[in-house]
Amino acid sequence: MLSSGYDDANFNLGSQFFLEIFTYRAQLRDTMRAEVSDDITVVAGLDAEWEKTDLRIRLPNQGPPKEGEVNVGPPDFTDVVFIEENDLRERSVALFANLELQGFDDKLLVVPGVRMDYFEQVDAFTFEPRITARYDLNQQWVLKGGAGLFMQPPTDDETIPGFGNPNLGPEKAFQYSLGTEYRPLEHLSFDVTLFYKDLEDLVGQPEQTADNTDVERYANAAEGRVYGMELLVKHELANNFFGWITYTLSRAERLDPGETKYRLFDFDQTHILTLIGSYQLPLNWEISARWRYVTGNPDTPIVGGIFNADTDRYEALVGAVNSSRLSSFHQLDIRVDKRWIYETWQLNLYLDIQNAYNRSNVEGQDFNFDFSQSQPQQGLPLLPVLGIKGSF
Repeated sequence: MLSSGYDDANFNLGSQFFLEIFTYRAQLRDTMRAEVSDDITVVAGLDAEWEKTDLRIRLPNQGPPKEGEVNVGPPDFTDVVFIEENDLRERSVALFANLELQGFDDKLLVVPGVRMDYFEQVDAFTFEPRITARYDLNQQWVLKGGAGLFMQPPTDDETIPGFGNPNLGPEKAFQYSLGTEYRPLEHLSFDVTLFYKDLEDLVGQPEQTADNTDVERYANAAEGRVYGMELLVKHELANNFFGWITYTLSRAERLDPGETKYRLFDFDQTHILTLIGSYQLPLNWEISARWRYVTGNPDTPIVGGIFNADTDRYEALVGAVNSSRLSSFHQLDIRVDKRWIYETWQLNLYLDIQNAYNRSNVEGQDFNFDFSQSQPQQGLPLLPVLGIKGSF
């Protein structure tokens, strides 16, 4: 599989401040599968990505807000950074291999594997072993589990000289899962999975030195943990109906450098509930709906403001990081499709209605100049989208 694309991002604030990023990206994935015997199959492959970037940046030297950071009020326009880089090239390549081992009359499937990455962005090689297994107790019950190491590079802005730290390394996640599947009927199944993630070398603000200055803007100095449970109830396509219900109960916590207590991640969501249903009507008509409920994201409260005579502006007084929450999110989306099927191609006309009952979901808070008053930032209102698609 081969893909390529071009991204052009531009931002201007007057004539003095700007961000211009032009990126060309190409990706290649190739997979080979070979049966060694009836019980052993080898799967191996290659992942590769090549990226070329030209950028010009002149912005206040504070960077985009990161995990746990609160950026409110105007930036400091007296501290400005200018970066101009052309023909920045980044390559990443990965080799992966799995063994599919069958046993006990094909009731047991064990898949040990390994992935090896090279991230040119941080000049790092990684070695990531993984294993999954599933055992068919009978025609209705399945046990399954897995463990593995997963690694990823920092984001580009975290390693750009001037904005970030080019000496960062990859972030790590040790992931574990254990679950079961139950199929009481031919088209109905239940899936329950417990999971735990141990996160290491997360990028964050380093601990301050004795003279109250940072050694670097970012460092691989934070850690975290994520644990919870996932439930999936699925009705496969039968009698013109397809649908599922998913529910996730989870907690995501982070330990910042110099701290002794874990705090919530910015996107910790205790409850996530999704209901999806689709019904096929005569003459190639189809109607589907999705309803979602999500616990509101954690939020760092602003408890007031204090006037700074040096900058002639108010600065926010913040409470404990992510010690409060925004209100819960819920939304109904409805879609109607009509298909025309021909010998060599297919035409699809659809109407997609986002936020059908016009829920005002809160995404943040806007404050006045001295942080004494606030009003909620609202998400998108009811949004109808009419589209057409041809498939050949």
